[in-house]
Amino acid sequence: MTKELSTIKEKVVSAIESGTTNMRPKWHFVLRGTLLSLGLILVLIALLYIASLIVFTLKQTGLIMTPVMGGRGFGVFLFSAPWLLVGTALIFVIVLEVLARKFAFAYKQPLLLSLAGIFLVAIVGTFAISQVRVHEFLHEQARGGNLPAVGPLYRTLDSGIPGNVIPGVVIDITDTHLTLERPDGMVDTITLNEETHFMRNTEPGVGDAIVVLIRPREDESLIAEHIRPAPKNGFLPFRVTDKGRIEDIPPSPMK
Repeated sequence: MTKELSTIKEKVVSAIESGTTNMRPKWHFVLRGTLLSLGLILVLIALLYIASLIVFTLKQTGLIMTPVMGGRGFGVFLFSAPWLLVGTALIFVIVLEVLARKFAFAYKQPLLLSLAGIFLVAIVGTFAISQVRVHEFLHEQARGGNLPAVGPLYRTLDSGIPGNVIPGVVIDITDTHLTLERPDGMVDTITLNEETHFMRNTEPGVGDAIVVLIRPREDESLIAEHIRPAPKNGFLPFRVTDKGRIEDIPPSPMK
């Protein structure tokens, strides 16, 4: 081992003396390490933002409940999910992996292990951001016109709900009909029948926040195919005033 180190040292000294390579000053490595660390932190923040925005989008549109609504519900999810945001998140995962490889803690780690670590950090970070409700606050600011930079992104969520998925709050229910107030203040009367599937066979009550998957009909009537409770911290209510400005309303009571 000592002989090998001596040989390597001699080769390095010889290369420096011959001018084929140059010694770099210490500040070069310090600056490089600082820039790499800063880039790693910024990419990680961007990844956490995008990942948590995906979860918020799925909640806001009610899509988060559609995969458990049978085959058609799963199809609606595949067709309407925010795949652009998902693709962006994957790009940030790749960039983060490339940057992490520049550091000793990840350089010799297997690729799958380091990727698993990145996904674990993203999951934990997304959960933490969901608990402090950052996107809920930004969404409310966007509705009030106080978020010019990314405001349009959040406002598109209010109109991005698939036509056959209706999230809202129950304002009346009978054995055959369900009256639901959507987040935009619109009220729909939805027909219930023996083919309507309820989660755990439990019908919702007045004030419950739910997501309804509608069966397509040529006569434009609304027939409930699946009904599921809305996710915790789900869609945010709003109404459009006569002047066209989006105005917040207090959330409906939820169980």
